[in-house]
Amino acid sequence: MVPANLAIGFSAATPEIKAATISADDAIKGDFSDTLFVDLREGSERARDGIIPGSVHLPYHALRDNIRPGGLLAAMAKNPGQRILLYCAFGERSALGLQDMFSAGIENACHLGGGIDAWVKAGGTTDKATSPPPQG
Repeated sequence: MVPANLAIGFSAATPEIKAATISADDAIKGDFSDTLFVDLREGSERARDGIIPGSVHLPYHALRDNIRPGGLLAAMAKNPGQRILLYCAFGERSALGLQDMFSAGIENACHLGGGIDAWVKAGGTTDKATSPPPQG
């Protein structure tokens, strides 16, 4: 477990988080056509390790603003046919993000256990991350 998570007393082993954890094998083989994959990693991680095809980038530090009323993910989560799957490098940030989403009343969310590391080890494909447009 990440030391910062220990410091705040967070455990990804809670029943609520466990029930909403999707294994890499299930994510690769299952029907996730109704699911928005949200990558919580930093841009440098995405550039180094690639991305899950079709995923959108929302760094973990920006998640809370997006799950508040009026935020993009909060609005998307209102669609009953939409599921949101969070992922990161190894599953720690996505579990924290999932807990934040549950606390905000967003229940149609899950996270990828083991993150993109588990995805790649299970044979999942990755794409190169595209660079953001220049600022200014």
